[in-house]
Amino acid sequence: MNPNCIRHWMAFLVFGVSALGQGMVNIHNNFTPQGSSTKAYVIGMDNQPLAKAVGRVEVLDSNGVILKSGGFALPGVFALGIIEIPGTFPGGTGVISLRFWDNSSGSSYDTAMSRTQVQVQLSILGGGTLPPPTLEVAGDFTGAWLATPISTIAHINDIIPSGDSVRIRAIGTLNQQWTLWTTSNWITWNPTGLPQKPFYDPLIGTSVGSLEWVVPSTGDIAFFMVESTP
Repeated sequence: MNPNCIRHWMAFLVFGVSALGQGMVNIHNNFTPQGSSTKAYVIGMDNQPLAKAVGRVEVLDSNGVILKSGGFALPGVFALGIIEIPGTFPGGTGVISLRFWDNSSGSSYDTAMSRTQVQVQLSILGGGTLPPPTLEVAGDFTGAWLATPISTIAHINDIIPSGDSVRIRAIGTLNQQWTLWTTSNWITWNPTGLPQKPFYDPLIGTSVGSLEWVVPSTGDIAFFMVESTP
């Protein structure tokens, strides 16, 4: 075959795919998955649909680029509208990730203690003459749960020496038990004080609570960490 013909054919193919535009999908979860008795909710730490006031969602493409973000439309329900998926075409397939978090536990996905991420496979995308399908039709999303936090490490707010003792104030996820650990060399860690569960503080948020230990001071330089107890 003439090499020039091959180049022309390849150029035509690229132009033809490009002319179709990118594949599109209508991103919302206001549907009941097949075989389920409930909608494809995003469930919060209390095992209830995540509150509209604190629910946040981001859509990422296969390269981790954020395509769109927003809040919730209803408890446990997000609706971001029609989104183009880079690297796809109408009638084709694709992959996106949906990231959810409770913004009372952190202002972004990266800082939130209550969060989760779900990969979604897409097929028969819309675009061109094809109407954009919903997530129910094009994807395999069936819901998400924030009940298990990504991180098992709580955040220490204050370390306050006081005479022969040290007060440690921290925050941790509610409904979990936390242990305070200490070290002087970053190699050997030892538990100190008693394990405890956070107490609810409305000023902090709905998914995390306050922790506080008062432990004897060893007189040596010490470092502290708070970790969840199985």
